[in-house]
Amino acid sequence: MAKNNQNSNSSNDFDASVVPASIKLRSETILSGQEVTCGIGGFKPQWMQPFASTNFFVINFSILAILQGALFTYMVGIISTLEKRYAFETKISGFILIADNLSQMFISPIVGYLGSKYNRSRLIALGELVVAVSCFMSAIPYFLYGTATHLGSQVFNNSTSMTNYDLCVPKDSDVCDVQSGSGGHSTVILAVVILWVACFANGLGYTAFYTIGLPYVDDNIKKKNSPIYLSTISTIRLLGPTLGFVLSSICLRFYENPLRNFLFDFMIEILLWIISYYIQVPPSFNNRDPRWIGAWWLGFLILGTLILIFTIPMFLFPKSFIKQSKEERKSESEKLGSEKISTFQGSLNRNQSKSNNGLMKNFFSDAKRAFLRFSKNSLLICHICGGVFRIIGYLGYYIVKPKYMELQYRQSASSASFFTGATSVATMAIGTMAGGILIRYSKPSARKIAIFVVSVEFLSSLAIFGGMFLQCPTPHFQGLERINPLLVPFELILYYFEFEFEFGFSYKSDQCSSGCDCSSEVYQPVCSRDGETNFFSPCFAGCKNAYRLPGSDVLTFHNCSCTQVPNMVTGGLCKNDCNRFPIYIALIALSNTIASTSRTGDTLLTLRSVDPADKSFAMGIMGTIFAVF
Repeated sequence: MAKNNQNSNSSNDFDASVVPASIKLRSETILSGQEVTCGIGGFKPQWMQPFASTNFFVINFSILAILQGALFTYMVGIISTLEKRYAFETKISGFILIADNLSQMFISPIVGYLGSKYNRSRLIALGELVVAVSCFMSAIPYFLYGTATHLGSQVFNNSTSMTNYDLCVPKDSDVCDVQSGSGGHSTVILAVVILWVACFANGLGYTAFYTIGLPYVDDNIKKKNSPIYLSTISTIRLLGPTLGFVLSSICLRFYENPLRNFLFDFMIEILLWIISYYIQVPPSFNNRDPRWIGAWWLGFLILGTLILIFTIPMFLFPKSFIKQSKEERKSESEKLGSEKISTFQGSLNRNQSKSNNGLMKNFFSDAKRAFLRFSKNSLLICHICGGVFRIIGYLGYYIVKPKYMELQYRQSASSASFFTGATSVATMAIGTMAGGILIRYSKPSARKIAIFVVSVEFLSSLAIFGGMFLQCPTPHFQGLERINPLLVPFELILYYFEFEFEFGFSYKSDQCSSGCDCSSEVYQPVCSRDGETNFFSPCFAGCKNAYRLPGSDVLTFHNCSCTQVPNMVTGGLCKNDCNRFPIYIALIALSNTIASTSRTGDTLLTLRSVDPADKSFAMGIMGTIFAVF
């Protein structure tokens, strides 16, 4: 009897060593994710295999995360320059900036499905390749249309024979303005379309990066180390937006064609002659002038090149990493060896076919059940609604903040980008870290976390509201009058719906310039000699001539009928003595720091309000909803 039991046990304890080598190799390959070595195709050299490590992947992934974050804020930092360069309105800027959200909203489920079937590191690489292409695409308008024809860039020294300024020309004159039509600029539709398509493509790559990337990291590390890796990536990602604002600040300090000031030798001069369409003499004004057009396109080429460089290694990473999955693969291999060899091939093929055919069907059925559970979760619904209102209230302000600084505090585009980054992203990193440490050591309950989140968000909103009252005096333009201030609300409503109106602001020519054919479509501010009076353009000042002295960056206009002796004005707005900008910066920095302390608690509320099995899907649903808004 004992002998029979022994024989029975022997038959059940199948020796894995008798499994044919081909079957064993195939089983290990399947269990290890089919690819466990660095390389692509047949190119898998031995010197590359030490890089088949999660640590190297996280380093490369984090660098791409920084560049990905920098791309968005770089676009925010230069958007006001694009508005001036291609003559489109702020609402078109918003239309361009939401393009990546549209692609993210529609493509996320498809990307998640592909990530369950194919090598995720290569899918990430394909996505980042699309992002790099979108960067280069964003710079195309510059190479299509060249450098802007800056107002005053063609003014000759001590000469009035050629100028692009809106000077005083008699209404019945036969002289044609060098600008088109009435001297204004029309929106460059093709440039807007290219920028929108580029942002849409960026959203495609962005979706693949974050939908697949973080789960890929989580699946290839020990579970106890998962919080460390994921929090490290999240912290490093915060450097990206700061880099984007700093890069936009640096690029916008240069003239739209920055190479012109550095190329002196003969060969370069020949090259400049060949591409003279894109090269123009820098204007007479500096980067603090409202008319300045910086090298907005340069950052796209820099970011696109860097993303392309760090995308190449992503193609070479394996589907899984040997060191992190060795023990699990050994256990699974022994378990597989105990099965009958005759059934291994058939079960493997059936399971693989069933997995491929039923994956999407299971996805839709699981999603339906999860939606029903979420609809009954009042805490999650309220949390999502709160996040939606937060996005609606803050994101628009965040996008137009650089432009607000330019217009309200008369900052240059580069300075506005720098201060936006300093007050937004740097303070967010400090606040997020402080909030995480506070929750880690105080260990509050879910109720206390919710109270904390609501409290700090309320205080942050009060600080932003207080910033509304830190205004600098609006510059007064001679000839720009408000007929009825009570009509301002109606004026704003009509402006929003693109209706023309005859009230509110009126560009009224004084008697001194009533005989001039002045245009109100192009902003060309000038200041009187006494530094007290602004004019919308030299024409509204009644100026007939423009001069630029040799070696001087100051462009002056003479024979101005609307100014006192001396009858001249200078380009740009009159100097502003308002000193409220530092107070505004300090207040906004404080607001962002306070608000960001709630980020960790906000995430914890989301994770604790759903079942553990629904965490990832809940985060995905929230991401889709937030993308809509």
